[in-house]
Amino acid sequence: MNQIKKIALTGGPGSGRKEITMRLAAHFEEEVIIVQDAARDAKEERDEEWQEKWEEDYELEMMRRQLEYEIAARKDAEKMSRPAIIICERGLPDLSSFSKDQGEDFYKKLGLKKEEALGLYDEVIHLESLAKDKPELYEQKRERNKSLVSREKALEIDQNFLKAWEGHKNRSIISTTDSVEEKAASAQSKVEGSLFRLYREGARELNPGRLPKQ
Repeated sequence: MNQIKKIALTGGPGSGRKEITMRLAAHFEEEVIIVQDAARDAKEERDEEWQEKWEEDYELEMMRRQLEYEIAARKDAEKMSRPAIIICERGLPDLSSFSKDQGEDFYKKLGLKKEEALGLYDEVIHLESLAKDKPELYEQKRERNKSLVSREKALEIDQNFLKAWEGHKNRSIISTTDSVEEKAASAQSKVEGSLFRLYREGARELNPGRLPKQ
């Protein structure tokens, strides 16, 4: 079976998560499979602010949809003849941030433990919100996008996402910058490193003792 790694992108409002996901997809093309944000898809379908109307049945729908997206992506990756990276534009633990049930109680709904849910992802990249260290840039972005929450709320959501992923063994944080290009370049570098390691592991299996040059 070909080598597969799943990476979750996370980050609160103003983190550039959606745009950076699109940039990664464009850069890596067929080397990555993108798992779209299940919650955003549902929001667009229902035409409502899902963060503010979070009901238990809706919550279960989001959890199941997220897992369905990820399972479908893995099946596609398994059909590929080379190493593949699955990039999730949000992971299951992110959804726990909006639930009234926190910690283990949230994951019990799917018969999981938090440790098992975290283990679904090989790597986590947290993109910090502009609201943290670049408040003026966040407010400028908010002027262009009226759907963005207040800076205070954005900070709260960003911190909740950090907490939701606590305990993951391979988590990195990309700090806020003056441009999304810089953050995208940092994320791209991390994905490239993961791809190289996958190719290296594959080479070890085929040719023990021999490694490709980076």
